[in-house]
Amino acid sequence: MNYRSTAEFKPPFRVYPTVEEVGPYMVDVIVKLRADFPSTNNAANVTLTLPLPKATVKASCSLGPAANGQSVEYRESHRQCVWYVYHTRSVRTPHPRQRRRRNQHSA
Repeated sequence: MNYRSTAEFKPPFRVYPTVEEVGPYMVDVIVKLRADFPSTNNAANVTLTLPLPKATVKASCSLGPAANGQSVEYRESHRQCVWYVYHTRSVRTPHPRQRRRRNQHSA
C-alpha cells in the first residue's frame, strides 16, 4: 500500500509476519492480515504480494483451514507468493459501554 497523508492516518489493514528458521536452508514465513476498519465496511479483491529473496530455489504457499474466499499462488518467474482475499469484513471491536442516566423522581 502506498499512502500520502497530511494528517494522522490509520491504515485499513495490518500485516503481522512471523519468520521461523526451520533448517539451515529453509525458512517458514507466516503472514497474518487483519482488517482494521469499521465493521460496517467490507473489502473486496485485496491482494497481498510477498516478494521472496533471489536465492529462493523452491517455495510453497498455503492457507489455513479457515481461509474461505481466499487463494494463494507461487509465481516462480517473479519469485513471489500472491495472496488473494476476495471478500473480507473487519475485525469487530467491542463498542464502548454507554451509560445512561435515569431521571430521578422526587417523592
